[in-house]
Amino acid sequence: MSVSLLLVPAVIAAVAGSTAAGAAGAIGALASGSAAQSDRSLIVATRMRDLGLLSQAVVDIHGTVAVADDEHLSAIVGDLRLDMTRGTDGIWAAHIDAVRRVDVEEANSLMLTLDRAYLARVQQAVAERIRQNAGAAGFHVISDTVEADASVRLVLQATTSAGGS
Repeated sequence: MSVSLLLVPAVIAAVAGSTAAGAAGAIGALASGSAAQSDRSLIVATRMRDLGLLSQAVVDIHGTVAVADDEHLSAIVGDLRLDMTRGTDGIWAAHIDAVRRVDVEEANSLMLTLDRAYLARVQQAVAERIRQNAGAAGFHVISDTVEADASVRLVLQATTSAGGS
């Protein structure tokens, strides 16, 4: 018996949404006209949860992480300052700031780029976990390929049952 697993990046599987809400990562961009928020910063809520994968994703998009702890991540990506804080629900909210005006489209673009990098890191972590745990689950990997669209195809074969040959 063999099992074929195709790990497709969620960004490919997701149907592109509007630029205000984004396809996969940005749940919403809050561009209120309140006095507390200037026209050069925006706040975006994301579904990203894992700090390690999030930090790696920032580096993958050519950002520099300055602070990364359980509640806060601060980074510079290009000329944008990205400050992320984890809410009580475990979801990170991003505050994007610059010395120039930042609009919703640019903030959404940054968050979608970060989300794609995060999803690629999640896919890598899941594939690695499958590879590491295949033996304990009674399988061994007989094929492991990365496709042109960045999907990963793992083919697992059941090992012989205990007492069998």
